[in-house]
Amino acid sequence: MRKTLGRFISTAVARRHVVESWELAGPALRRGLTRARWATGAIPVQPYPVAKHEQGAWSAVQYSYRNKVGLEVLLFPRPRSGYSVATVSADLLRSHDGHWRINNWMLTKFHGPGATAPADSSSALSEGPPQVHTLPGKKAHRPRQHPGSSR
Repeated sequence: MRKTLGRFISTAVARRHVVESWELAGPALRRGLTRARWATGAIPVQPYPVAKHEQGAWSAVQYSYRNKVGLEVLLFPRPRSGYSVATVSADLLRSHDGHWRINNWMLTKFHGPGATAPADSSSALSEGPPQVHTLPGKKAHRPRQHPGSSR
């Protein structure tokens, strides 16, 4: 299962050589898609900038049957991607040929701050300065005006 997860993450999730993940996907993920459509990357799997190493490990088994397993999978981000470690809920099915297939893949949680992104990244520059909001019921602080000065 770890090998299947690792290959699925490095292809479908990372969006590299996506067509290679077709054979790793179960019927629920493939539903309504042809292999050609899958190859375009328009697939029901959220993309994530995965690190090159340590993919395919799981942190917990949610359920386990002879031919079906539910896993909590950890994804590790590429350094400086701006993403944090993520948890995915994955369902795997053993097919008739004995191979495990990913039948469901759902990102459920991000953990902690993101991997440090470059300060001059285009996304950081395009966002502009952070917006400052006042809590409800609190008035915004205004500097006191000195006597004799005009507004």
